Amino acid sequence: MISSYILGKILILIFMAVCAWEDYKNQSVDIRVFMIMAFIEFIYYMYMLAFNKEVRVKEILAGIGIGVAMYLTARLTKALGEGDGLFFIISGAAFGGSKNLMLFIISSIFIACAGLCIIAKNFINNKSSKKKKIAMLIFTLPAGILLLLVG
Repeated sequence: MISSYILGKILILIFMAVCAWEDYKNQSVDIRVFMIMAFIEFIYYMYMLAFNKEVRVKEILAGIGIGVAMYLTARLTKALGEGDGLFFIISGAAFGGSKNLMLFIISSIFIACAGLCIIAKNFINNKSSKKKKIAMLIFTLPAGILLLLVG
């Protein structure tokens, strides 16, 4: 997995930081960011294959599958942004299935905590929270850093 190597960790952190920043500023991420990282991952895996490094294809496909499921959910329900699904496709290729699932779960916990804080603040101020949107990719950065440091 790319996330097993120092250079891979640096590339993943840069990707997550750019996505978090874009999502925070624009509530969307430019498709070129995803395309560039996908190309970098492809080159990285080709390098690993050329030098007989271990590439766990099933784990990569499992990680990508989580992202595809999120992307399809976004397209069908609008409950998620399409960029969130694309992000998890790219991160799945870098982290693999189990770490990508952990990234999603940890990010979701962070989002839930932030959402509860927003609801509590708006309740105290007698405001409605129904139309509030929370950018998901902002919370993937601290979750990703945690995964890269621990795992």
